[in-house]
Amino acid sequence: MRKIIKSFALILSGALLAGAVFILIDHVNDRKIDLNAPLLTVMAAESAETPANKDLLDDAYSVLTAIRDRNYSALAGWIHPELGVLFTPYSTVEPDVNLHFSAEVVKGFETSEDTYVWGTVDGVGSPITMTPSAYFDRYVYDAEYAEAPVIGINTVVRTGNSLENVKDVFPDAEFVEFHFPGSEEHSYIDWKSLKLVFSDTERGRKLIAIIHSEWTI
Repeated sequence: MRKIIKSFALILSGALLAGAVFILIDHVNDRKIDLNAPLLTVMAAESAETPANKDLLDDAYSVLTAIRDRNYSALAGWIHPELGVLFTPYSTVEPDVNLHFSAEVVKGFETSEDTYVWGTVDGVGSPITMTPSAYFDRYVYDAEYAEAPVIGINTVVRTGNSLENVKDVFPDAEFVEFHFPGSEEHSYIDWKSLKLVFSDTERGRKLIAIIHSEWTI
């Protein structure tokens, strides 16, 4: 176990490892984690096997499956009824700048040809003007996050040059980060993550933010 943790610490050179617990598990299906087999690392402030963490992961995989399948109706069912869902293309959350959408608008993403300015391109400064479909392809599900080898439960797996402020902006929320460490070929700067942020409501846990992270200049 110590050798495995050391190898991941080397790969995730910038990860926030303080207080994290590493648990190796075998397999992930569309919704639930099977705690019986290899090569998924879970980082959490406490055991991933607590009922609360298992339930959070279950919900996160449900949302991730809807995103992966571009099932916007299913995704809309998870969105917070009052707050809607916030989208940010990079790690830093700016609530007054980032786009928010209601569940009803997200449900229409499947056929929407409307374009929105989702932010600015890192290192270039040009506006990210895209349809929802194009944005999801580039800044939401731009990797097979359902098969991500590293998962953070209320723990930021990796930081880069962009401010990681999810805990500051959403202090009472829970989040799951799905992370790819990147490749040796590209000196690991091709890492990327997707965070799903949830808030508790009278109707249960609801999605309030989808945060995409990657190496930035």
